[in-house]
Amino acid sequence: MKFKKIISAAVGAVMLCASLPIGTMVNLTDNVLKANAEDEIPSTGKCGENVYYSLSDDGVLTISGSGEMYDYVIETNPSPFYDNDLIKSVIIEKDVSSIGGLTFFYCLNLTSIIIPDSVTSIDYGAFSNCTNLTKITIPDSVTSIGEETFLGCSSLTSVIIPDSVTSIGNYAFYGCENLTEITIPDSVTSIDFNTFYNCINLKDVYYSGTEEEWKKININNEQNGNAPLLNATIHYNSSNPEETTEPTEEATTAVTTTTKSTTTTTKRATTTVKLITTTRKATTTTESLKTSTLLVLGDNISTGSGLPDTNNSYASLIADYYGATYINYAQDGLMAEDLKISLENGDYDTELSKADYVLVTIGENDIISTVIEIIKKVAIKYGYDVDDFTSLKDFLSIFSSEDQQMINEIIEEFAMTISVRYISENYIKPCFYYISNHTNGKVVFQTVYNPFSINTSSSEWAPYKSRLDNINAKMDIYCSVMKKYYEKYANNYDNIQILDTYTNFADHGETLTNIESMDINPNQAGHLYLAANIISLLGGKKANDEKIKSSYDSLAEPYKSNLLAIDDAKTKILNLIDNTIEPPTETYDPVSISPKTIELVQGEKTKIEITGGDKNYKFVLSDDEKVVISPDGIVTALKPGIVKITVVDGVGNTDTITVTITAFTQPVTEPSTIISTEESSTTETPTSGENNLYGDINVDDNVTIADAVLLNKYLVNSATLSEQGKINADAYFDKVITSADTLAILKLIVGTYDSLPAYP
Repeated sequence: MKFKKIISAAVGAVMLCASLPIGTMVNLTDNVLKANAEDEIPSTGKCGENVYYSLSDDGVLTISGSGEMYDYVIETNPSPFYDNDLIKSVIIEKDVSSIGGLTFFYCLNLTSIIIPDSVTSIDYGAFSNCTNLTKITIPDSVTSIGEETFLGCSSLTSVIIPDSVTSIGNYAFYGCENLTEITIPDSVTSIDFNTFYNCINLKDVYYSGTEEEWKKININNEQNGNAPLLNATIHYNSSNPEETTEPTEEATTAVTTTTKSTTTTTKRATTTVKLITTTRKATTTTESLKTSTLLVLGDNISTGSGLPDTNNSYASLIADYYGATYINYAQDGLMAEDLKISLENGDYDTELSKADYVLVTIGENDIISTVIEIIKKVAIKYGYDVDDFTSLKDFLSIFSSEDQQMINEIIEEFAMTISVRYISENYIKPCFYYISNHTNGKVVFQTVYNPFSINTSSSEWAPYKSRLDNINAKMDIYCSVMKKYYEKYANNYDNIQILDTYTNFADHGETLTNIESMDINPNQAGHLYLAANIISLLGGKKANDEKIKSSYDSLAEPYKSNLLAIDDAKTKILNLIDNTIEPPTETYDPVSISPKTIELVQGEKTKIEITGGDKNYKFVLSDDEKVVISPDGIVTALKPGIVKITVVDGVGNTDTITVTITAFTQPVTEPSTIISTEESSTTETPTSGENNLYGDINVDDNVTIADAVLLNKYLVNSATLSEQGKINADAYFDKVITSADTLAILKLIVGTYDSLPAYP
């Protein structure tokens, strides 16, 4: 991954390596970075001046009210739905007039949405990267489809554009890899830049106009950005996908060519695999697994690129420690997508099945290499010859106070947070899954580190502080976000551990990497440190982290200058490990739940108490349709029956309780007798359950959206209800007033429920 090697590739190709339009994302950066991917939104809230939302437990998001939704491109806060995995479907009610920019950005589990004919515009990136969106109907009322609207919506296969639309914005369907057909009306007069970029499976376009009218459409095909559209078969005078016509000879040829290109792409990782297999002799007195096999996958960080002697890479040091057979499939410049393709092609199945240890380094090229390309690209734009740069200081020295515009341009081009998410979810996540399921060995994934993380308080780097800190701060965002995804994925697999290289290398970029010479690989000190920590993860003696950290300066400088014989690297690293102690073995009391039996009425809740174990509790239900349990032990009864709940802690201790749920019985109205001196009479007193108009919160004898709005205001303490209003508010009839009652009212309004109350 040396700088010289990276810059030999075309800038445009590298910039598109993440399959996303990096340069167009500048406007999103500040908003997106404020969002927290783990935060959960409130179940109700506001998403427009007069527009409100309600999210049900089963993932149905209902948008109600009137007027425009907020445009989150210009709002100071991100959309409340950003990156929310709970949202599965969306219902937008009539009277909502627009879907704001970035509204449903990265709702990965969103599969369908209902849009009413009151909506006239779908704004910038509204459904960007909703990768599981499979069904959407755009009504005839929509006149504008904004830029990047469906960017990255990859389970999306067919789209019908209504005849009210006159133009389709930049990147609108960018990266919709499974889109096979699209219906375009003759009202469309322009299709903008990269609208259908990477829609590699687009085969059929159904156009309602004539061939002559089609030729008049202004289709921007700069850099072949709309080639998939132009190479597809155009069915003229057709608005129905079933009204197909025979493709012309020219169109058939174009489709065939596209298919061949795709096939070649999927094989690119396979054709560049370089295999190195050696057997090491153990050089340590600790436990040696003489028959063990160490497999290395990913990019070339692990194999010592940039070192004077690659036999001193951390992978080699680890193989020496265990006396293992060392199999190296690492490749220079490998991208995460390449590794995913090779894995799914079965290229490493044999080696994975035999491996005792698997080291994986991937992601550094996708992010860091692109950053270096951006630096080079901007420098060239301002007239500098980057081939003259021999060090990072050479590059930083070209900046002066007058070059702030140049610095700003570099920072703006770092709009890659979307790319980080896209790379992680689409390429790295499948690698975790595939490797874990194809090996019984111990697996270590190394997080992406930031080589620009340099301690600028030293006199050596102080002159470059303002310029370097800008790059460092932005890179820290991307590396920390990627670390977060690595840790999230690893939690799903017992045989995968994470080496937190991002944290370990923080503030030591100049000490542990070769970044000063524009090479992002670790130097010898970095390899020593990585080897020590990986051996600890794999079950060797626990490395003394403080001892190794204190060795940074003494180890790094001579290796960096190539003045010290590298042969003593093994001795140094093994001494650092062997001069430590084994980690203590922890013991825990048995895990226990109380009470052992619980009886609940449908809709009731109770809290269980858990003691003992290692506190990393998980719950296993014999039937997850009858009860649910929250992480803090609150049990909610859903349906009648008997359910066993088992708690499992992190070290395998278990305990089980039994929950019996009885059906909820609607209260029966009992007559009450009123006796007077003049006459006796019997009257009925209304009670909760009868003679009430459930959902009529404002008590006007009607159930409308106004009732749902009033109830929402009551729930957030911005409105009061009458006593009858409170009785009517229990629309879900579970004896409490919550957002579930708002949802029940909305479902009645849209026809999902025929009447209220609904029952849990």
